[in-house]
Amino acid sequence: MIRLPYEISLYWHQYPYNLGLPFCKIRALISEASTYVSVLTIVAFSMERFLAICHPLHLYTMSGLQRPVRIIAGLWIVSLLSAVPFAIFTDIDYIVYPPTNEKILDSAFCAMLSNPEGFPLWELSTCLFFAFPMLIMVVLYGRMGMQIRSRTQRTAELGVRNGSVNGPSRISQSRKAIIRML
Repeated sequence: MIRLPYEISLYWHQYPYNLGLPFCKIRALISEASTYVSVLTIVAFSMERFLAICHPLHLYTMSGLQRPVRIIAGLWIVSLLSAVPFAIFTDIDYIVYPPTNEKILDSAFCAMLSNPEGFPLWELSTCLFFAFPMLIMVVLYGRMGMQIRSRTQRTAELGVRNGSVNGPSRISQSRKAIIRML
């Protein structure tokens, strides 16, 4: 069981939790941070696409290996720092036997059962790492779609003026394909 990843080992041995409080807190930190970095990476890719489509010359001036390395390092740092409260408030909990209000020692599990008092951690996490990134991506992809549409309309007008017979239909098909991809 030691060689299995933690989540898979839970299928064979879920109760009692016996890996100790430090591992419980580290697991919460890594689990939350990896979720955050995944979301932030998707937003970073969306920003790169936006720059490539809407500001291609600006993106070209910022090219190089140092930039993506810094972005990735920054995303991990922000994610780890943002996940620290989850590690702090995660604890080893026990099921309580109702008649005596005694903890059942064989029921130990690692979790954060409730929001910390006076600190809306789950709500803040949902807003910062779901709602806000989703809003950013909707705006970015909307602007990319508008940019592609305006470029293809200008190209279609130029094709018709220059006497191209198949220009508008090809351009229309390629525009539809690009917008579907977005």
